[in-house]
Amino acid sequence: MNPPVLAAPTNAPSSTGTLTTSTTASSSLTLGPFDGGYTGTLTVPAASAVSHLLTTMSVTQPAGTPTVQNVRRAPKNIGAANINPFGYVTFTPDTSVTLPDSFVIVWKFPQNVTLPDPTHSYVAIYDPNNPANPNDPTAGWRVLLGPAVQATDTAGDIFFDWPELSAPLTLVAGTSYELVLFSTTSTLSTPTPAPTPTPSPTASSSPTASPSSSPTASPSATPTPTPSPSASATPTPSPTPSPTASPSPTASPTATPSPSPSPSAGFVVQNATASGNGVVNLPVAAGGTGAFAVLAANNTLNTYANGQVVVNVGSLPLTGTICQTAMSGQCLAAPANPIPDSFTPGQSETFSVFLTSQGTPINGGTVTVTFQDMNGVPLGSTSVTVQTQ
Repeated sequence: MNPPVLAAPTNAPSSTGTLTTSTTASSSLTLGPFDGGYTGTLTVPAASAVSHLLTTMSVTQPAGTPTVQNVRRAPKNIGAANINPFGYVTFTPDTSVTLPDSFVIVWKFPQNVTLPDPTHSYVAIYDPNNPANPNDPTAGWRVLLGPAVQATDTAGDIFFDWPELSAPLTLVAGTSYELVLFSTTSTLSTPTPAPTPTPSPTASSSPTASPSSSPTASPSATPTPTPSPSASATPTPSPTPSPTASPSPTASPTATPSPSPSPSAGFVVQNATASGNGVVNLPVAAGGTGAFAVLAANNTLNTYANGQVVVNVGSLPLTGTICQTAMSGQCLAAPANPIPDSFTPGQSETFSVFLTSQGTPINGGTVTVTFQDMNGVPLGSTSVTVQTQ
């Protein structure tokens, strides 16, 4: 006689499993039920490499993480009131990997608990390699997703869903990243992957004025023409970029959410980085990848046909490619350098730029993306600083 099949216990304080990323498709991991009936699902997009993320979900804060009180949205404090954490997700990759559109979180509640307000529920991340304030580790929680969307499944269980933010997220092998799900009585603006980017000065023989102050790093978290490098529409970021080391058209990463430029004269070019400070961090090991998003807007009355976009890495020991991204954040074609492009008056487009290390340390190098007309005359450009880890 076969032994009876027992139901999975629901009183364990946490649940642990491994999520394996793919370079060609999204990957998901569902853990639970735990602690009385909670269940969580973490979904990541097609990534730059295959990595195994050891993942733990719980409703209690992991040891060694900062107190969840000064949750912040770079570059300044949110000032949220009555922060109430209700879930935690920890994941540790065994291989460095870049996610073009961060991730999607679904959190299911037991039927006997009092639910937080989904319209005031957010997700913040703690990256021990890049805290929000290097001089104050307690300030390391940074809002990444939110607010939540509440829904009910066919079994009558209620869950919160935080759609992905189309902003790239680079995970370093062996580093434990923490996510906190929390509610607040404050109304927070939709988080963006980076602060408003500073527009690069336009260098063009055509009559274009320099761009005015840049818009929010993500078009309200959503790329206007579209990171992904998911720069993401109210976020898509998937500037909507998150890169794959050797992106293929089928697994093209999304760009980071791109900012929506304010109406101003000139050919405007802006960038958005995952770090939020104009710096792209990538592993020093050969093949290590990093990415950033670019927004270009032709706020002139001129048509620029048969031009091109060029990624200039100078003498830095890395390679750079670029692709134009769609509204979904996916590359419209395989990344290359340079790529052809044309702009009509008032047209704006988003792009993902992918950088791959050649194994030599880089300390403060500069990578520039330049838009040129058919004669090779620069219309505008933007630059980021590159740092290997």
